[in-house]
Amino acid sequence: MAENRARARARAWAQDQAQDQRGSGRRVHDPEELLVSASTLQRQARRTEGAQISRMLDYQDAREREIGGLQLPAPLRADVRKATVRDLALTLGSSERSVTELLGAMRFARRELPRVWRRFSDGGTDAARVRKIARAALSMEDPKNVESLDQAAAEVVEHRAPSSLQAWLNRYLACLDVREHAARCHRAEEERAVHVVHGEDGMSLVQALIPTVAAASI
Repeated sequence: MAENRARARARAWAQDQAQDQRGSGRRVHDPEELLVSASTLQRQARRTEGAQISRMLDYQDAREREIGGLQLPAPLRADVRKATVRDLALTLGSSERSVTELLGAMRFARRELPRVWRRFSDGGTDAARVRKIARAALSMEDPKNVESLDQAAAEVVEHRAPSSLQAWLNRYLACLDVREHAARCHRAEEERAVHVVHGEDGMSLVQALIPTVAAASI
């Protein structure tokens, strides 16, 4: 009841404000219209992001075709590829490492996750979420599991926040193929490591990649 009264007061206040604005000659925007407009603009922005990344991949492909048509020694071919990434990084105002990681994940998604890629191209999701799905797919060994992930993720990605999507991916991968999940966990455990960086003020920075159970006990 209290919530209904609060909404009624808010609606009455909004109507009074709208009446005042009409009297002053200012344009009146309905809150629902503003929300729909914001959602439309977000989808347009995602389409633009998708088109931009597609152009970046196409540019990289075009330069690769140029390299293929020339008889260049391997070191020179590597330099040209680095120059391609450098051009894109300068255009975007980003680091070369960031561009390399972005294009690697998005190229994989375009090739191996066609349903997710269509969602991305249509503005249904953004690059950050596509990269999360691509990273999950890259950890899989069975192509059939990748295809299953593509189909399932395409259905949920539009409605999940990044943190919620990551939790969903963790659960989905664990349930999809128990053996592969166990092997994936085993490989991750083998990569555990601890790095210590000593500072100049008597303090040190410790970075550890260890099993979650061990981390929780610290």
